[in-house]
Amino acid sequence: NLKAMPATNEIVDKCIECGFCEPTCPSNDITLTPRQRIVINREISRLERAGEFDEAKEYRDLYQYDGIETCATCSLCSSACPVKIDTG
Repeated sequence: NLKAMPATNEIVDKCIECGFCEPTCPSNDITLTPRQRIVINREISRLERAGEFDEAKEYRDLYQYDGIETCATCSLCSSACPVKIDTG
């Protein structure tokens, strides 16, 4: 219970944020890594549950480019992931 890990999506909720996916991601040095994408999705969910909808919308708007449009969708993240999460 050292770190909050709010549920956001059943596909990525089992992520332990180990970072093993980061070196395999082609967009690693461009925008967000798969782990960072999951962390931001968790934060958006937390904000929405807390009723902070304006801040959640700001994150969602930024996430469109940094999290979705720059993802290579190559699934290399899942090859390094110990729980086989494919954020692509």
